Amino acid sequence: MKLPEFFERLDQYEERIPLDDLTELMRQLEVCCDDVSEAVVFKEECYCRNVLRVGAPYSALVLCWKDGQASPVHDHIGSSCGVRVLKGRGTERSFEPDDDGRMQQVGVTTFREGDVCASFDKKTHEICNEAGDGSVLVTLHVYSPPLKNYHTFCLETGQVKTRVDEQSLAARREAGLPCD
Repeated sequence: MKLPEFFERLDQYEERIPLDDLTELMRQLEVCCDDVSEAVVFKEECYCRNVLRVGAPYSALVLCWKDGQASPVHDHIGSSCGVRVLKGRGTERSFEPDDDGRMQQVGVTTFREGDVCASFDKKTHEICNEAGDGSVLVTLHVYSPPLKNYHTFCLETGQVKTRVDEQSLAARREAGLPCD
């Protein structure tokens, strides 16, 4: 299925898209970087989150990573997240709290072009481009319901911060969609 049909299918949901449905739709999707070229934008200082489309039950973003860039360790409070690798190779590190409440790495998974992964709610992870050869990573992320708030975790200090996804909320406001 191509992007227009993919978004049509997502638009049929009125509430949170079940994680299994979201994962299956992302697996069926036939998409490449050329299909989302308007959202393929990189930054020198950090990975770049670019809004592709917003619908009532979701936000779709294209994330662009130069070699060595990583997301913070984070969760997705109240949202499912489906990720599809459009270009490059991505690494996901999973974390869980230890007895003292500090996040400890519990797993590492590598994803290649066309691979899909999904997470739900409080799963804590980090995604990064560890290519080591200068190549880029481009990923499509669909959050349902749209990501509003999330936590980031500092592994060194144990500090937890609540963040607001201002970029996605602004895109929703601009489209006349609810932000709550």
